[in-house]
Amino acid sequence: MIKRRLLLFLVILFNLIIKFWRLGIIPPLLGDNSLALRFLSAIVSLFFTLLIYLLVRKIYHSSKLSLLSVILFSILPQTVIEGRIVSILVYPPFWIENIPRSVSLFKLISNFFTLISFNMLLFNNTTFYWGGIRDFGVIYLSLLPFFITGVFVFTLQKKITPLILLMIIFLLISMSPKFPENRTVLLSIPLFSLIIAKGILNFWQNKNIHIRFISILLFIFLFYELIQFFHFYTIHYPRQVTDFSDNIVKPF
Repeated sequence: MIKRRLLLFLVILFNLIIKFWRLGIIPPLLGDNSLALRFLSAIVSLFFTLLIYLLVRKIYHSSKLSLLSVILFSILPQTVIEGRIVSILVYPPFWIENIPRSVSLFKLISNFFTLISFNMLLFNNTTFYWGGIRDFGVIYLSLLPFFITGVFVFTLQKKITPLILLMIIFLLISMSPKFPENRTVLLSIPLFSLIIAKGILNFWQNKNIHIRFISILLFIFLFYELIQFFHFYTIHYPRQVTDFSDNIVKPF
């Protein structure tokens, strides 16, 4: 109990730092009223993290799964960036712009397969409407084996609700009139975090020394990817925002 609370406290502390540190500077502040909305976004993002922990623990009755899910949620690129700008969670016009519309079956299928492609998931998140987050995928490459394992385990256990919800979100995004520019992909990140967490636990519970060794290598690679992301986010991303500032006309 004490260990779990300590880990949860550290996760919350990490989120406080990552969400509020130099909030009006990284990325550069645009507009007179953006800082207040950014601050609100950061608070909502922090609450969202706690909500995920409570929901996962209540549904799956596992402290390990809930803690690991919120840790992963906290470090994925979309979470970090959306928690430090004017998020879709606090600005209703973002939702109105992306209300699903009827599209042709061909376009729906094409958009859907674009979303679930390796390029989108791992290398180039095209749902962001300009620069920055496009340089990273929805998840890190090192997490792909865990994600695939999580999908397999949930399917094997006939607990496919997270997979169904993920597909529904992607289908709705595929019907967006502004596709691929749709930041509501943020809603899929808790599900990705849960599925990946399930995969990590399955890997780590395997006593095979080779599986353990592979897990350690993937964690090392993840650490390297995190360094890459935060270097990009703190050094290069602010420059991109400045370069694209003329194209950013909405609260940011």
